[in-house]
Formats: sequence, structure tokens, C-alpha cells
Amino acid sequence: MKKKSLSVLLLVGLLSLPAFSRAEDSATAVSADVNVGTKAPIREELMKNQQTVRQTATDARKGIMEKAKETRAGIIENAKSAIKDVRTANPGKPGENGLQIKEIRTEAKMDLKTNRDSTTEALQANRMKKVEALKVNQATFKTELDARKKELEQKMAEKKDERKTKLAEQAKARVKAQLETIFARLNARLTAIEQVDAKIAIRINALVTAGKDTTAVSAQFAIAQSALAKAKTDIEATKNISTDQTDLATSKDTFRALVKTAEDSIQNALAEYRKTINLLMPTLTPRPAGTTSATEVKTTTTTPAQ
Repeated sequence: MKKKSLSVLLLVGLLSLPAFSRAEDSATAVSADVNVGTKAPIREELMKNQQTVRQTATDARKGIMEKAKETRAGIIENAKSAIKDVRTANPGKPGENGLQIKEIRTEAKMDLKTNRDSTTEALQANRMKKVEALKVNQATFKTELDARKKELEQKMAEKKDERKTKLAEQAKARVKAQLETIFARLNARLTAIEQVDAKIAIRINALVTAGKDTTAVSAQFAIAQSALAKAKTDIEATKNISTDQTDLATSKDTFRALVKTAEDSIQNALAEYRKTINLLMPTLTPRPAGTTSATEVKTTTTTPAQ
């Protein structure tokens, strides 16, 4: 079974980074509730104040109407009484009495008109007073609502920032753990290759001591060691990744590229060491049946025969 690609493992860790969008969606949903939660108590107070204003205006209108009614009844009663007095004072003189009664009635009509006009003005003034009070109350409600809404939005923004920071730290921790795992595996493969390198060096030195021609194998060995040095450099570059200094918008591509480069370098070094081992094959003592051939060098554990 093939081992899972290190770049795939890294991608799994990086997939946790979209948690930022979930945090923003959550914060947006909570922010949408600000209007409902803010308006409720303030609106209740507004409705209560509006009702008070309307009730005050209703009571005032009722008082105005009652006063107008009493005044009208008084004017009519006074006129009737005056007419009665005239008729009582001058009995048997309808002509003279008629003139006085007409004057009394004319004066009563004027008083009634004055009473109606003053009542109308009082009702209009009461109505305007109610309208102005309602406007002031509405303006006060809006001012308090805006202030409360602004306060809650500020608190929500602070909580949103705190959540985003926390999620960012968690995401970076996951990425860091994945990077450490990847580096450990790369380093383990590198260590295995270094062990192969040490044994090949011993074998070549033995051939030189025995007076054998090692020109070709030494040249290939140098190429393999150069490939090994490059693999070390690429793995170190992977190790030195700092999530704190890497832009999240480009970090995924950067991480994948570095890991891919390190993996390719290791594979290239392995290929070069296989070529070196193949050149050493003619100098090796034949192995008993059933043992591993030198050409079967594995990625992380195989070592050349002595």
C-alpha cells in the first residue's frame, strides 16, 4: 500500500483555515439579532410614552368639551332668565318687551358663537400639543435606539474580533502540527539515505584500498551526495516555514510547493544512490538465495550489502 502523500496531509491541515468564514457568518447572524434585541425594550417604553401622551390629550379634550358644554348651558340659561325677567317686569307690553327680548337673544347668540370659536381653538391647540409631544417622543426613541444599537454593534465587533483571533490561533496550531509531522517524515527518509551514503563510502574506500578502479562509481557517488545535499536544503526550507509570517492567502500554495520540492529532491537522491549501488554491484559478494538484492533499495529502510 502506498504511503499517503505528505502534501495531501498538509492540505488536510490547511483546510481548517476556512473557519474564518464560519466565524464571520456566525458573527453576522448574531449582529442581525441586534436590531431585534435592541428595539424591544426601547420600543415598549416608546409605546408606553405614546399612550401617555394620547391619554393626556384625550383627557384635555374631554375637559375642554365639558367646559364648553357648561358655558353654552349657562349662556342659554341666562338668556332664558333675562327674557323671563323682561316679561315679568313689563306685563301687557308685548311690543316693548319684544325689542328687549330680541336684543337678549342676539347677545346670547354672539356669546354662543364666541364659546364655539374658543372651544375650537382650544381643541386645535390641544391637538397640536399632542402631535408635537408624539414627535418629540419619537425622536427621543430614535436617539436612544441608535445609541443602544451602536453600543451593541461595538460589543459584537469586539466579540467577532476575539473569535477570529482565537480561530486563527487554532488554525495555525493545526497547520504547525501538520508541518512538524511532515518534517519528521521527510527527516526520517533523509536519515535512511544518509545511512546508505555512509555504507557506500565505506565500500568505495575498501575498493580504493584494494587497488580497484573506482573512477566511475566515485563520480556517480559525488552526484548522489550532491542530490542528498540539495534534499537536505529543501527539507530545511520546509522546516523553517513560519505560519505567523506567511500570508494566509498564499500560504497553501507556498506550503505545497515547498513540500513537493522536498519530496522530489528525496526521490532524485534515491535514484542517484540506486545508480551508485548498481555500479558497486560487480564488486559485491554474491548473497545466499532468498536475501534482498542491492537493487531493491527502499525509500526509507534499505541499505546496500557489504
